Amino acid sequence: MLSVLANRTYRHLFAAQVIALIGTGLLTVALGLLAYRLAGAEAGAVLGTALAIKMVAYVLVAPIANAFTGQLPRRAFLVATDLVRAGVALILPFVDQVWQVYLLVFVLQACSAAFTPTFQATIPDILPEERDYTRALSLSRLAYDLENLLSPTLAALLLTVIDFHWLFGGTVVGFLCSAALVVSVALPSPTPPERRALERRERDEASYAFIAAELDIKREKVADLLVGARLKVTEAVTPTECDYACASDNFTTGNAAMIINGDWELGNYSDLLGDDLGVAPIPAIAETGELPKPYVGGSFYMVPSGVEGDTLTVVLDFIDFTLAADQQRALVSELSRLPANGEVLADPSVTDDPLLQGAAEAVAAGVPQPINVEMRCNFDAMTAAVRDVLGNGNNDFDAVAQTMQEAAENCIATLG
Repeated sequence: MLSVLANRTYRHLFAAQVIALIGTGLLTVALGLLAYRLAGAEAGAVLGTALAIKMVAYVLVAPIANAFTGQLPRRAFLVATDLVRAGVALILPFVDQVWQVYLLVFVLQACSAAFTPTFQATIPDILPEERDYTRALSLSRLAYDLENLLSPTLAALLLTVIDFHWLFGGTVVGFLCSAALVVSVALPSPTPPERRALERRERDEASYAFIAAELDIKREKVADLLVGARLKVTEAVTPTECDYACASDNFTTGNAAMIINGDWELGNYSDLLGDDLGVAPIPAIAETGELPKPYVGGSFYMVPSGVEGDTLTVVLDFIDFTLAADQQRALVSELSRLPANGEVLADPSVTDDPLLQGAAEAVAAGVPQPINVEMRCNFDAMTAAVRDVLGNGNNDFDAVAQTMQEAAENCIATLG
């Protein structure tokens, strides 16, 4: 998980986030003591109201900030929120009215609510690889959780040697350091909404690909699977909006008991979960007793037809080299990925590893995913159908399955 810190830009942003979180934690403790100084016996009510204002600020500001993260200059915006928070922390020790505390708390938390989605929206542009992005989100979540434990402890230690007013000073320094770290790196331009929409669509298609195991869609089985998918809404099995990163984060933080994923995440999950991680094929279908046959994709070498002569010889030699047993064993050892070499698949490095062996059993139950162009029609039809059920609440599953089948066949007919 810590490997993503090798990226300088993310490392500086993550450090800025951690320092700002610690500053916010110190400020919360100092705010409680300030409330006691101003309100005495009513301090509990004052602090409770301030924390309620914090929640209101997050509810009101975070969605708005999230909507504009792709349109604002991110570095300037992140720095501005840090500077405003530093200014608020600097003013707080000098207030003498409770309403002033409420006003400044709202401004402070509004900035925090704007900082978080902007920071998170920057991560995929810095770490475009899905595995790195997931690790970065997990690291960010860990920072939030640890802050809840460490900040009060740090504040308690500091209060043994300094007056609580100096906690505000520490908060100011923290926010200024956070701003300096953000300024120290160049942030990439936001990904255009059109490109993000395309990437989301591709992820959706991959997520929904399990609905049909053949090009000739079985309407009865699809209807059954759509009923199961409906549990997402009726039983709240997952959050209403949850993409790949969200699902993976819920799994690694213990909020989801299982996840259907590929061997590319084995290394990451193993680092995060250790002995608590297990891998197995998708359970058998109760009606038939057979294991499901999900599509199994892969990585392929593709050589243009125009390559010939000595160039083709070199290319083929390179392919043979990478697929040789020694190189495939290195792939297993370094990346915890399943090998493409059948000999290595039966090697003890795979069979003695319960995670890799479980992944190998899951692959053995699947079928190769067709790579012909007609699959695009299949995926488009399934995506529209699942969205109709999950997004629009359509409960006429037989009709949805029929519409999906017709859409796929009509699309294929246009290909000629």
